[in-house]
Amino acid sequence: GALSFSLHPMQAAGIAMASALSDLSACAFTLGAAAAYLRWAVPERPLLRWLVFSWMLAALSGLCRWQGVGLPLTLLILDIYPLRRLPPDPRGWFKAGVWPALAEKIPFIIVSGGTAWFNSWAKMSQSGYVSPTMQPGPVAGAAVLFAAKFLFPVQLEPEYRFPSGGPGPHGWPAWADLAAVVGAGAALWHFRKKCPAALAAGAQYFLVLIPPFLLARPGVVLAYDRYPCLGYAAFGALAAGGLARVWGAPGGRRLKYLLGVLVLGTGWVLAGLTRDELRGWRDSVTLWTKHLEANPRAFIARNNLGATLFEQGRKDEAYYFFLQEVALHPGEAIVQRNVKLAGQEFGPRGPHMAVVSN
Repeated sequence: GALSFSLHPMQAAGIAMASALSDLSACAFTLGAAAAYLRWAVPERPLLRWLVFSWMLAALSGLCRWQGVGLPLTLLILDIYPLRRLPPDPRGWFKAGVWPALAEKIPFIIVSGGTAWFNSWAKMSQSGYVSPTMQPGPVAGAAVLFAAKFLFPVQLEPEYRFPSGGPGPHGWPAWADLAAVVGAGAALWHFRKKCPAALAAGAQYFLVLIPPFLLARPGVVLAYDRYPCLGYAAFGALAAGGLARVWGAPGGRRLKYLLGVLVLGTGWVLAGLTRDELRGWRDSVTLWTKHLEANPRAFIARNNLGATLFEQGRKDEAYYFFLQEVALHPGEAIVQRNVKLAGQEFGPRGPHMAVVSN
């Protein structure tokens, strides 16, 4: 479980990007808060200091970024399963002896609510975001895309664009994404008694994807590999539980040998993929060139590659990429601006296009 989480190539972008340090810190504090909460909830004689420590870590997570705003719901899921401190039926949550498990969530709710409010206020006042509203299409699209990337971590991109009403970067229309999410949820609910851990992990994965899609600029919704980080932690825990169950099953040394080979092989493959992914982040030209090779129509890759080349003095090549971008995405204001700025550098004669290689 830890291998699938820490060595997964989807974590490479969060490590390589300096701007993602706040995301990593928020995820680390959130996981620490969940671990401290488990130290409080599991023992027969719980120590209050672990609960207070969990509250403090949740507050530190909120000071870093928004990743931990779903922590109260995560802890609620843990209380239902596997801790069984709360009954699955919400009508039984306020019975005597049960409601304290809800009362201890109040500080978490206050922290999450404050984090969400400040984050929303900052984005709407300065970054051109619209008011909070649920966008089911992009949320479902991200759930499908990132689940597929978790299982098959190839052709990863620094940024994924979900146009409003159009197909996502994986090519599925919004209705297909919604149908896939509803179908997966229905299947998990149907088998909840046989495999409650799968339902808990699926709910956690979907819940962590909702907050970043509540606020978005008009037109296109952006998503990044670091968004499902805490959801992947749930998948890692599910994988660890499954392996532990198979390991403890009767089958002799041969079964354990095969299981050990499978775990080591998976770790080796993930480590190799992550190493290759990190190599693509060594400089901006390498990153955006690799991104363009994976997705030739990627707006952000071609635009940023042109801007990087322009800053490096390779202005003929930059202008070529800007012109390509105008042809592919004529409605993007940033593209028009870059072409105008590049044209001012070259003057009326334009760049020497002969030196450009595609």
